[in-house]
Amino acid sequence: MAAGGFFTRLRDIILENKNSIQNLIVILLVFGGEAIFEVVVFRCPCDPVRRHFYAWMFILGPAFTLYVIGVVVNNKTWRIVTGCCPAPNGCIEFCRPRKACFGGCFGLFEVSFQALVGAISWIFIAFMSAVYYACAVSTLPCKEEEDTPELNESDKALSQSIGWCILAGSSLLLFLLMFMWRMCSSYTYEHGRYADIYADIERQAFIDKSKEDAEKRVKKTLEMFFNQEDLKCKDAKSWEDVYKAWSKISLVGSNYMADYGYTTLHEWAIKQGMWPDDDDEPDQNKMEGRDGNRNDMIEMKPTLPGVVENQ
Repeated sequence: MAAGGFFTRLRDIILENKNSIQNLIVILLVFGGEAIFEVVVFRCPCDPVRRHFYAWMFILGPAFTLYVIGVVVNNKTWRIVTGCCPAPNGCIEFCRPRKACFGGCFGLFEVSFQALVGAISWIFIAFMSAVYYACAVSTLPCKEEEDTPELNESDKALSQSIGWCILAGSSLLLFLLMFMWRMCSSYTYEHGRYADIYADIERQAFIDKSKEDAEKRVKKTLEMFFNQEDLKCKDAKSWEDVYKAWSKISLVGSNYMADYGYTTLHEWAIKQGMWPDDDDEPDQNKMEGRDGNRNDMIEMKPTLPGVVENQ
């Protein structure tokens, strides 16, 4: 019981501080990556012009890359921007002021701010290592039989001073932004924790319910598809009907988006008028409903779950 209580408490602590733990992991990975870059990859060139560009690219290039990766891997980015353009009023609606400041625009600002953790960590560590900045500003030529110049100790000291200034400035800015955000919050501390817990449970419940509902509908749709007469090859002549039946749900390109519906099979079911409701059983009469030619599908206006048809 004692061990179980310890692990339960540890899990709760991790969940309550998951953002801080994620940031700590990012910083440790950046620290290890910089050490590898410095020892294995970085070689300060002798040419002064190339030296300046080369060293600054090692300072700013990985920082920019880490920032982009931080934005891309954050699920909140895609939750905010997905479907923005087709939405009513497009980007105007996207940035419409809501209770949370400026809606989606504020959400993107929050994502960008979180992505800066890795970028600023790299810049700080790069300046603290001193070799990059000292290489960038060095004017000393290479000695004979040496591939890299000797770096000035005063340049290294200046680099580390810049690194400490970056750390102090970033920490101060972070503190001020968090302080202002907490002051302007519409929740108390306890209420905010409850809201976070509610959002996590709701998100997981939505995923579970979506899987349950989708699995039920997919099973019924597949049963309708495989029970159709066109897939029953009785002789050589009926093989053409089999080919046509499969071609209706088989299109070149794995990223194909159906004209309506979620997949090509879903689109086929809608065109057939067979998209199943919760209590529907596969209806062979619907599957036989054709307009004139047996192989021509009835064109029907699609009706998706949760969409109300305008009268």
